[in-house]
Amino acid sequence: MLFNLDDIKDNATYTKGFQKSSGMDYVIINGKILIEHGELQDNLFPGKAIKSQLNL
Repeated sequence: MLFNLDDIKDNATYTKGFQKSSGMDYVIINGKILIEHGELQDNLFPGKAIKSQLNL
């Protein structure tokens, strides 16, 4: 099993917006391990931000 959807949880709230999510043991982006054993690796930015254009 790649991941268990029941274990993934967003822990951020309105008053504590920067709380880490839980339940992800490993996240690999562009061949780089971003989360290993549930811990975010420091100073690693393997992806690009997805942006959309605002049409008014």
